[in-house]
Amino acid sequence: MEKVSFSFTEISKLVETNDAQIIQLNTYSDAPSGNFYVTLRINKTEISDIVATFQRYEYQVKYYFGKNCTRMNYAAITTI
Repeated sequence: MEKVSFSFTEISKLVETNDAQIIQLNTYSDAPSGNFYVTLRINKTEISDIVATFQRYEYQVKYYFGKNCTRMNYAAITTI
């Protein structure tokens, strides 16, 4: 996603509409590619609904770890 278009409020709203909360949020800007990455830690083990919500709003989910993968649930997102 472009750094200018990053909105913690929007990302938080999308997570909270799925009855979840953000436990941790990290950002990373890759200067050579111009990409801006956001990594989230969510308080739920089943995050497929959250991933689908991000995809519906045209965020590109790079990877995620959820139920049966690890106890910590992360989703790295960027926009298309």
